[in-house]
Amino acid sequence: MSSGNFDNSTAFGIEASANIRPTKWWSLNASMDVFSRTQKSIAERLTVPTSEATIDDIIVETVTVDNLAFNARLFNNFKVSDKLSFSAFGLYRGPQDGIQFNSKAMGMVNLGMRYNFIENGTFSLNVNDIFDTMKAQFDGERPFRQEGNWNWESQTVFVGINYTFGGGKYRALSRKQRDDNEAEGGGGFF
Repeated sequence: MSSGNFDNSTAFGIEASANIRPTKWWSLNASMDVFSRTQKSIAERLTVPTSEATIDDIIVETVTVDNLAFNARLFNNFKVSDKLSFSAFGLYRGPQDGIQFNSKAMGMVNLGMRYNFIENGTFSLNVNDIFDTMKAQFDGERPFRQEGNWNWESQTVFVGINYTFGGGKYRALSRKQRDDNEAEGGGGFF
């Protein structure tokens, strides 16, 4: 693959997001975007396999690609009790056409839970990409036939325990005492 060589590229789109609380125990954050892109480029392609190609097998052409892309994200939080909550996150990235290659659609789903087992202490469990679908895939014809994919390590499990020492009461009291001292004219370097 080589970098883009665009004669002209135009793009515009719209994005929308919403924070919704359908019930007392369920909140969600949804967002989506749709954009249109037109790319115009001078491109080369081969008429024979690269191992047999000569300079005479290169075709130079002006290529225009019109593309409408859609992406969406949805985060859900489910509060079971004051101590227990679950979360679910979904992402979808639609297919996209380009001058050099066309990206295929991909998505993923993550699940998590959080449990406050003692005051200032939480247990967390997160599972990412539970269906193992977060894979970038593409194919193309310019400058030659190509297919590819990229699979990062998106399928992970996280288990954690978090404890916060103190409760912030001391800091709030210290701040109040400091503010009282400043009001009395104290402070300064000299």
